[in-house]
Amino acid sequence: MREVVGIEYCGQFWAPQFRKGVEGLEQVHRMPAKTVKGLEHKSCEEWLREHRELSLEEKRLRQDLSALYNSLKGG
Repeated sequence: MREVVGIEYCGQFWAPQFRKGVEGLEQVHRMPAKTVKGLEHKSCEEWLREHRELSLEEKRLRQDLSALYNSLKGG
């Protein structure tokens, strides 16, 4: 999971604008779910919904909005 955290952290510096880049990043995000016993038959979207987690795209949007807000507030 450490790699996934690193990918999420760098989201503001590298935001893939093309669908192919987004799909590649999401594929890396799905890898740990396939290795956990009991999750191999669930889709990443099902797991995220069950655990009330945001997708990488939603997290990136939240980070972008937060960065915009902070820059407008002068912080």
